[in-house]
Amino acid sequence: MRSVLSILALASPLLVQSAPVRRVANSTDVKIFQFAGALEQLANTFYEQALSKFQASDFLEAGYSDVSVPLQQIQAMWSNEATQLSVINSTLESLGASPITGCQFDLTDALANVSSMASAARVMENLGTSAYLGAVSMISDPSLLTAAASMMSVKARQQTVLNVLNQGSAVPQAFDIALNPSQVLAVAGSFISGCQMPFTANAALSVTNTAPAQPGTVLSFASAALNGSTSTTNFACQMLFGGAAFSISQPLNNCVVPSGINGPVAVFVTSDDQPIDANIREQNDNTLVAGPAMVFVDTMSDALAQAAKGSVSSSSNSTSSGSSSGSGSSTSNSTSSGTSASSDSAATSTAITVSSSALSSSVASASSTLASSSTVLSSSIASASAVTSSLISSASASTSVVATATASAASTAVASATDTQSSAVTTIISPSQASAILSVASAEAASATVTAGVASSAVASASA
Repeated sequence: MRSVLSILALASPLLVQSAPVRRVANSTDVKIFQFAGALEQLANTFYEQALSKFQASDFLEAGYSDVSVPLQQIQAMWSNEATQLSVINSTLESLGASPITGCQFDLTDALANVSSMASAARVMENLGTSAYLGAVSMISDPSLLTAAASMMSVKARQQTVLNVLNQGSAVPQAFDIALNPSQVLAVAGSFISGCQMPFTANAALSVTNTAPAQPGTVLSFASAALNGSTSTTNFACQMLFGGAAFSISQPLNNCVVPSGINGPVAVFVTSDDQPIDANIREQNDNTLVAGPAMVFVDTMSDALAQAAKGSVSSSSNSTSSGSSSGSGSSTSNSTSSGTSASSDSAATSTAITVSSSALSSSVASASSTLASSSTVLSSSIASASAVTSSLISSASASTSVVATATASAASTAVASATDTQSSAVTTIISPSQASAILSVASAEAASATVTAGVASSAVASASA
């Protein structure tokens, strides 16, 4: 018989209120779903309080360029958590069990501001994904397993959204980290009190560094298990990340984030330097002292993350992209785009300079021609005074022809310069820039036309 959970999760949300079908399950399956229910209570309370506390102005102040992006996503996550919690409770009832009650959640530090909320939500969704993934090896009922996997896939998608909202890579690794319930409670247990969990939590471990972890960062830790009563000389830190077969083991007093990591890292403290097996079924936890603590090493910020939060500078994005594998294309695209923009700008500037130079040369040529015409006119007038009136008429006629031709040549030269300017500019610069340049050319042409008019008047006067 299929469980009510698989029916509800894979069929319709409207069936959530349907009467559960009574069935029998083993005690481990029940504990897993009771544990999952407690985690869903935590997540549901977290998102409910976050939406109640923070307004659109708070997200804007935190640097989100479009506040509707985080608000819509958080509202959707809250709805998902509430639905999953209802389904889990119905499933436990169908199994003849009861959900865990009486839990209290201390979210004061997590909800101190929008940034801390986004960071805590990211931890919560990554942790939820790891919890369901780790439960795969513990659930015996195939129907319950399928339903759990269905909810895990939703957690993974929410994890992606929160990676983006925290300026990390949307999908930083090809694999997620599987954690067992005791390991999950080492992280989530700090938020939960007042209720009895079906699993014992590992000793909590916190990373005390205040700056974000990056390759080369030396991590420092705090834990009740590291209280000084036991020598930590041989202790090691173990960094486990998605896709690794074993953890990276380093001395506890020199736990350095290695290069080549991008995304979430589960950090443990062990009593020796033997690496931890990533296969949760093969892990030997006899040497485990504390942890894990979840650390996010964001060496690459996606364009998607930059779009979600406009406060990231282009220089920091370039640096981050350059620090990670596979980022060459991003860096190359950024460089190529910058080069193209610079080339376009230089080409436009050159074209304007050339066209302006051509215009100036044309106007200067027109002025020189007009000046020469004026000299000819003066000579003709002087000559006219010394000769007969017939010669004066002849000289005047000759001068008029010369001046008129010269003025026409000047106008033609200016018009040619204007055409050259229009042709050179309009094809490579903006309409507003072209308009401004053509406006100057038109003014110069008008000035040349006026000058030609003055010359013609002088000729007419000389003739008179």
